[in-house]
Amino acid sequence: MANNTETKIPLYVLNDYLKFERKIYQLFGLSLGRPIPLKTILYFLTIVVIEIVLYFTPILGSLINWMPAVFLIMIPFAIAYVLSDVVTEGRLPLQYFRSILLYYWRKQKGITYARGREVKKLMRYEFEGYTTITFGEDHSNDRFKPKKSKFKSKGMPKVTYIKDQLD
Repeated sequence: MANNTETKIPLYVLNDYLKFERKIYQLFGLSLGRPIPLKTILYFLTIVVIEIVLYFTPILGSLINWMPAVFLIMIPFAIAYVLSDVVTEGRLPLQYFRSILLYYWRKQKGITYARGREVKKLMRYEFEGYTTITFGEDHSNDRFKPKKSKFKSKGMPKVTYIKDQLD
């Protein structure tokens, strides 16, 4: 080892392979009983701020002013719980729910997109008449002996076009 130069070895890392959520186990020295993800607390605080702004806005506040205080506290808890438990495929929840709403809107409208362009919805076809092949059971131990089969045909297969109804 006369040549003692440092050689650098490139390291390849998968960035999104492992993700660890930050969790809070206690608050002000008080044990919470179960770990609460930090993301859930941030969702809760964001929704509380939005709710307070709506509550004190003159016209929009009338939408939630009539609710008892218990419900005004429970709404952020419920929404934060739902947002933290929904698997959003690595996207922000707002983007995820937007894509879901757009999907159902396109489904209702009957539009399909391929490579960014609108295309007609795929049509459904049905076949009339059919052909069946039935293999009879052969209980012999000879694997190389051909098996019995029956061929039945009920008319020639005919393709009929059916306009696809919205499901």
